[in-house]
Amino acid sequence: MPKVLWPQVRWKDDMAPELWGLDGGAEGWFAESLDSVTTDQWRTCDGIIGYGQYSQDIIQDLDNCRVLVLPAVGFNTVDIELWSSLGIAVCNTP
Repeated sequence: MPKVLWPQVRWKDDMAPELWGLDGGAEGWFAESLDSVTTDQWRTCDGIIGYGQYSQDIIQDLDNCRVLVLPAVGFNTVDIELWSSLGIAVCNTP
């Protein structure tokens, strides 16, 4: 089952909308901050939904990730060429 990681959850009291969006077809992992995501979670997640700047240490651990979804309008926080060179698509959902 695919694993989708939310590494910077803003509203911690109700993940029902996010889980509903997965429709039972993927496992959702939620963390309050980038620092609270385990190395194993970075290595095994299939997708990330989150904003912010990801360090080179995090990016190098993304063994399975195939997509980064930004819940934002722009792409100014992400080096799209770097992510693309790793085979990770970058998209947004404003």
